Amino acid sequence: MEISILMKVGVMMQREHVLPSLKITLIYLLLGCAWIAVSDRLLLLWIDDIDTMRLAQTYKGWFYVGATALLMFFLVYRSLHKQNRERDQYLRALKKSLAKAEESERLKTAFLNNLCHEVRTPMNSILGFSRLLEENPSGDNTESYVRHIHQNGNQLMELITDIIIMSSLESGNEDLHQEAFDIATLTEIVKDELETLAKKEEADLHFYCNVKKDQVIVLADKEKLLHILRHLLKNAIEYAGHGKIECSCQLSGNEIQLRVADNGPGITPEHQGTIFERFRQVLPTEKKILRGLGLGLPIVKAYTELMGGEISLVSEPGKGSVFCIDIPCELVKP
Repeated sequence: MEISILMKVGVMMQREHVLPSLKITLIYLLLGCAWIAVSDRLLLLWIDDIDTMRLAQTYKGWFYVGATALLMFFLVYRSLHKQNRERDQYLRALKKSLAKAEESERLKTAFLNNLCHEVRTPMNSILGFSRLLEENPSGDNTESYVRHIHQNGNQLMELITDIIIMSSLESGNEDLHQEAFDIATLTEIVKDELETLAKKEEADLHFYCNVKKDQVIVLADKEKLLHILRHLLKNAIEYAGHGKIECSCQLSGNEIQLRVADNGPGITPEHQGTIFERFRQVLPTEKKILRGLGLGLPIVKAYTELMGGEISLVSEPGKGSVFCIDIPCELVKP
């Protein structure tokens, strides 16, 4: 779509290049007519001798040719210079658009490949363990099979949920659902949900909240706030591995401040501006393969902006990353 727009702009620019030529031609004709009319009258006023008049007419003609040649050179040069500058700008924009389109195509291909893998892996696990349960429903490993089916089912559901959310955000159909809730419960809910994953990855999770339970009730979109915290913490667990991860939820005036910090490998400056784009994934190491589709941080950013908040990132390679989110809320019970 961007390329087609640029092509149309290029056609318009080519049409506009006709105007300078018409201007130059019109200027030449006007100057010629004015010169002939004015110069002849002046010569008749000043010169009475015929031979002198002929000589003056000759010089007058040569002067006009030389003057108009210089003027035409200047006008043509300026016009060509402007056209070349516009052409260079157009070519740079076209190259940029082509590079962006190629990168978008590459990301979409990677997304589809990841999607196939992320769907097939839990689905194969669910079908495999289901078959084992069907063959031996009362075996010793029944509980383990059911647990694996449950875990992979949740993984598949999270994947589908993220795709639906991103589609809803892009179409502008995602709405806010304000509700009154205890702000202290945010970290408690996420802690209970991610405790198993943190133990599996040997991540050292720490949670902080500057208000006690049942002390402050706020009006905001609780589910979106929980979704933001889940994605940020899952990313931190994925990246930090065995490191320390801190999650804090604070109330400052009429703002909910969420902060997730890890001491993982960090994010390089060139990647910090792109990690919030769809399908982007930055590998912490060359050998490690990340799970997911690269939709987590884009959803976090979109949800934050939808709620009128701001998101910021501070990261340094080798020293970890800190994600900070400030979201306005309404106090119901201060």
